Amino acid sequence: MKCCQNGPNAMRTTGLLVALTCLLSCSSPAQAAWQGEEKPEFDNAYTLNDGEWQIGLFRPTGVGLNDRLQLTTVLLGSVAGVFNGQLKLNILDTNLFAVSIAGGGFYDIKDTFGGAGARARLTVPLGQRVLLSAGAGYSWRSAESDEGEDGLDNLSGSGQEGVLFAGELELLLNPHNILIWNVYADYRTDAGELGPVIGGFFYAHAWDSFRLMVGLVFKSGDGFIFRDRADEEILDTPVLPMFDLWWRW
Repeated sequence: MKCCQNGPNAMRTTGLLVALTCLLSCSSPAQAAWQGEEKPEFDNAYTLNDGEWQIGLFRPTGVGLNDRLQLTTVLLGSVAGVFNGQLKLNILDTNLFAVSIAGGGFYDIKDTFGGAGARARLTVPLGQRVLLSAGAGYSWRSAESDEGEDGLDNLSGSGQEGVLFAGELELLLNPHNILIWNVYADYRTDAGELGPVIGGFFYAHAWDSFRLMVGLVFKSGDGFIFRDRADEEILDTPVLPMFDLWWRW
């Protein structure tokens, strides 16, 4: 990950302060948020309801095409030239568990490489307040093209392949407040090695249609590396604060 020396860190700090200020100063509405037919919109097997929209700052923006199928894209990625999209289908939803499958891809027009993947998720409700989810899938990413090489042609060349694993625990404190723990890992089948493990702990609050989340993200191995414009490393940390905000209606 490359970024300038001061801008992104300052923006993260300012954003986190704004998020915390909003969290502490805004009052919850009378309507309940995460209950009934509106399932928590995190990394579980559930989808948006038919005609329901979600617009996020960092998280995917999407729409429920029906009660079991949703289409999402990360808008910031597309603005930055990394076009992406994903379809997620809830194939089974009972009182005991839910199952979904999802597939998607991306293409980076600047560095001329792309990728695709598919994953299945299983979510088990434990009572009225806990959701336990696990997922596994496959991912492929093309090698970045050399200078002057046609990026679209390069998609057919050798790249990276891996098996993805994910787990998440969601604890609903009440219809407006939720705690989330998650962990992600991938096994590089082409290299025969385990990639970095990324995990996080988050708190999210829901108003009527507005949601806000703050937390910490952890990464094993080399950690999160930031570089300046001269490609010199300026920060290597295993932990990063984060925040996100989105609307759902």
